[in-house]
Amino acid sequence: MTVHGGGHSDCTVSKYVMEDVPAYKEEDYSTTKDNYLAKLGYELNTVKLFDGRVDKISKTWKDVDKELRADSRFGRQLNIKISNDSFTSETDELKRAENIYSFVQNEYTWNETYNIFGDTSVKDLMKNKSGSASEINILLHNLLEENNIAVKPVLLSTRANGFVTKIFPVISEFNYLIVQATINNKTYFLDATDSYLPFGELPFRCLNRDGRLLDFKKGSSWVDLTPSETSIIQYKVNLKLEEDVLVGKLNTTATGYQALPLKKSYYANQTTYLNNYKEKYPSIDFTDHKVTSNGKSSDTYLEEFNIAYTIEDIGGKLYINPFLFKLLKENPLKLKERTYPIDFGYKDTYLYTLKLDIDENYDILEIPKDLKLGLPNNKGLLIFSTKVTEGSILLYFKFNFTETIYNPEYYKSLKQFMGTIVDIQKNSLLVLKRK
Repeated sequence: MTVHGGGHSDCTVSKYVMEDVPAYKEEDYSTTKDNYLAKLGYELNTVKLFDGRVDKISKTWKDVDKELRADSRFGRQLNIKISNDSFTSETDELKRAENIYSFVQNEYTWNETYNIFGDTSVKDLMKNKSGSASEINILLHNLLEENNIAVKPVLLSTRANGFVTKIFPVISEFNYLIVQATINNKTYFLDATDSYLPFGELPFRCLNRDGRLLDFKKGSSWVDLTPSETSIIQYKVNLKLEEDVLVGKLNTTATGYQALPLKKSYYANQTTYLNNYKEKYPSIDFTDHKVTSNGKSSDTYLEEFNIAYTIEDIGGKLYINPFLFKLLKENPLKLKERTYPIDFGYKDTYLYTLKLDIDENYDILEIPKDLKLGLPNNKGLLIFSTKVTEGSILLYFKFNFTETIYNPEYYKSLKQFMGTIVDIQKNSLLVLKRK
């Protein structure tokens, strides 16, 4: 078919017919569906006018870099000087950067907008103490730069916004700005919109593969935004059986993206946080709750409870599910097949350990069978074991995902893997008999 541009341009577009394209079925662990819906897109390259002039529409990254640098809403904002000498006394470069990052996090409030190419004003942000993600992170960039930290802005598209085209620049596909800092030859990606984020951790919405690092002197380039660290959550349960009641302590350790929802829930409202625990586990009594981690922006969240759980005696036998706390309550993968990647955003590890002390009044009749299961090509591992030592039962359960993104051919294995995790937690039993 031929498309005419109002008498000013003429372009010929080939006609394609797509047949037998499978329907998209939405499921967890995915970015926006627009990334996977089959479609054809066109980018206008040039327009030839009647007078013979050629108007170049499609640009190179060199063109875009030049335009962004001169843009009053963007490049010029990156050059605004901030009169703040509060950080000059800190001689350690990393600590100085962390202090500046914490200052911006806590002094300025994100208004929940991105506004990457809108009416951006760092001066308005400083005046109002509230602004867009772009304004907050440009302020962070400028403060770091003034304090001799090597920084550059990075453009990206959030997970909900979709992937960006890498063949040629389509600047409208970007909707977010963060900061790259290089300190002692180590690279950190920074976003100061969330006061719960530790230094060097991006919001989950930003974990969308690649960003465009803007270097107005040497030229822009692509950078990988995938987190290198593995996020961990661990439940450590130490119990003692006393007159058909399990009493003891729960210790929770969470790092990275596993820690973030726990921190936000706890520090937002401690009473609600504790009530949620009690509603989630109504058969367990929780007392003496303590959070021992170092503040809401700490990379690690540490908490402990005293707990008590009554076991029903059935014919002189006690049937105990050792998983008082579940790491995965149900299998999130439910489709028969999936034609798009399984995107976790980050690598993670789950760990549950139980030590149950038993006195001489009980015999151990049954413990769960050990199991070891791996994903193909060492992409994940599950280990489950139970041992009986003198006076104690020791249970160890660990599983991990070593990739952030799995191609669709792993779907069947991942579905089985997660189903096994759920099954172990639901159906494992310790059987004790009173002597």
